[in-house]
Amino acid sequence: MGFFGDLKADFSQAVDELTDGTENETSKKENMKKTFGRKAKKNVAVKVTDTSVSEEQLFGQNEERSETEKALWDEIRADLAEETPVAAAEPVLTSEDVVEEIEEIKEVEEPALNVQPEVARPVTNTYRKETNFMPDQNATDEVGIITSGMTVLGNVYSAGHMEVYGNVEGDVEINGSLRLLGNITGNVKAAELIIESGKIKGNVAVATGVSIAEGSVIIGEVNAGSGAVIAGAIKGDIDVHGPVTLDSTAIVKGNIKSQSVQMANGAMVDGMCSQCYSEVDLSSFFENM
Repeated sequence: MGFFGDLKADFSQAVDELTDGTENETSKKENMKKTFGRKAKKNVAVKVTDTSVSEEQLFGQNEERSETEKALWDEIRADLAEETPVAAAEPVLTSEDVVEEIEEIKEVEEPALNVQPEVARPVTNTYRKETNFMPDQNATDEVGIITSGMTVLGNVYSAGHMEVYGNVEGDVEINGSLRLLGNITGNVKAAELIIESGKIKGNVAVATGVSIAEGSVIIGEVNAGSGAVIAGAIKGDIDVHGPVTLDSTAIVKGNIKSQSVQMANGAMVDGMCSQCYSEVDLSSFFENM
């Protein structure tokens, strides 16, 4: 007799004992469940705790069952469900889910900074080399004076002329002429520059001419539009769109570019002289030689 035949005989015997015996009904049901469990473990490879064992495997197919059998099966099935709870299936992550999770982590760990876009601002306190400085407007007749006991900390601008006897620590831009008898630490732009005494530590750009008296000093480049008369000392290159006159007390440490150079006996130049603005084409004299 096969597994299902033995299982059916045992089940019938259990039913007879349930209806005719003197045992308590509850204990009979427990004994029947134990009997089913032992038979299943002994004769089949499928464990009773395996929820894949169906009701038809235990009781056979196409056979009518009594209400007692149905109730007993419901209790067994409930017990099996409690002993072997089915674990919930883990969700499967797709590549899109992984990307979204990474982006969320970045937002938490690296919050976006409130960075304002860069706005172009005018540059101040810097010198822009200009061979020919041109004032932004015609000079007025006003004359500003910085006395010998005055020190200006910052840039200076004047629509007219200016005389500096004191000290200026900043850039100076004058639409008219600038007369210097003091000291300027900064770049200078003017229509005309006359240094009677004093010192400029910075680059100089002049629209017309430059006059540097004996004992005066410029440490920086000098650019002029019409000419330069130098009796003082300059440490820097000189670029003049006109003639350059060097007095006997002149000292120049730098290159000179000009239309022409006139040097007095005693003047000192440590650099190269080039008449690149001359109206004469010097290279044409040597073409046929």
